[in-house]
Amino acid sequence: MKPKRSYVFVARCSDGKLFTGITNHPEAAVQELNTGHYARQARIQLPLRLAYSEEYMNDNDAASRAAAIKRMSKTQRERLLAGADLA
Repeated sequence: MKPKRSYVFVARCSDGKLFTGITNHPEAAVQELNTGHYARQARIQLPLRLAYSEEYMNDNDAASRAAAIKRMSKTQRERLLAGADLA
């Protein structure tokens, strides 16, 4: 059985704000957010675009990294995204 992976993902909102979360499937998570189901709770402006993701072996490590990213300044997060090779 393949081990379950967890991902930290950063999505860019239409207004330029960044949304950070954890999931097992980053692309699917962004698609679900784009349905608008969680938009009000998360105060995000749709549509979102996946900007960055990192893979982890478990939810605890992914949650710790997500918390660290959320504590970063906007400039630091933008630098993190600039180093990402996602189209």
